Amino acid sequence: RVIVKNNVYDLNVAHEDGYLFWRVRPVAYTGSDFKSRVPGLWGGSNSFPIVQHEPLLNWQYQITFSEEEKSKEVISYYDGSLRSRQMVTKIKSDPYVIAAETHYDYQGRQSISVIPSPVEDITSIQYIPNLTRVSSTDSNLMPSDYESMLNSCVPVSPALSSSFGASRYYSTDNSMANSTGKEIPSFNHFIPSAQGYPYTQTLYTPDNTNRVKTQSGLGNTLRMGGGHETYSYYGVPTQTELDALFGNNVGYATHYSKTMVMDPNGQLSVSYQNLRGQVIATALAGDALLFYFFWELAL
Repeated sequence: RVIVKNNVYDLNVAHEDGYLFWRVRPVAYTGSDFKSRVPGLWGGSNSFPIVQHEPLLNWQYQITFSEEEKSKEVISYYDGSLRSRQMVTKIKSDPYVIAAETHYDYQGRQSISVIPSPVEDITSIQYIPNLTRVSSTDSNLMPSDYESMLNSCVPVSPALSSSFGASRYYSTDNSMANSTGKEIPSFNHFIPSAQGYPYTQTLYTPDNTNRVKTQSGLGNTLRMGGGHETYSYYGVPTQTELDALFGNNVGYATHYSKTMVMDPNGQLSVSYQNLRGQVIATALAGDALLFYFFWELAL
């Protein structure tokens, strides 16, 4: 049930086959402060048939209503293995939809996560084909575009075309317009440019454990192969390390695991886990840093 001020209410119909029924009634507000609500009689029911939404796709739709005719619609599209591929969000107060995509590697693991962004010229809930492209002539992003080569250890990190999707929104080619159709360059100037990399990329260790090996950030500087990725290293601590931390009662080193993570700035953080996977110790690794402190005297 929604309360509307006008005689028209737009509603995206994302349902299966059937009918949409509705009825309306007038509501008046009286009193000196116009806070006394006087509802009228319900009118007759109306209906119209619904055309099935995206019959060849798997999808899940959810809508949330709020005050002042506001609503939020979220629809997720899945592939044949029920892995999420695209999520589209529509807020009634905004003219365009917001879309995000997820791409997987050849083993079905999440590899590319494109950040959500408004999609120009799309104003209703729908599946958006070929939203993420490497070039204007290509179809949608495929695993062959970003999977590592067989004879190379260097991961592939393609720059996306700035003519479509998030790569367009986070670029100088952004020409988004507001609901009146007028361009708003004063706002667009504050949108950062991803330089073709509005996504994060994840690589996994080649040992069938699905552990993360390398992960990139957003933008050209933090892209995969740019020298500022996050690396994860897995191993077993030495007996000397554990004895120094916990003493001789710690047990055998083979009962523990050690994980090191290097952030984009090159800082290593170390964590030790027991057989249950519980963290028993954490530390930072690397060369010692020398800090200089300056004192200012105000007279």
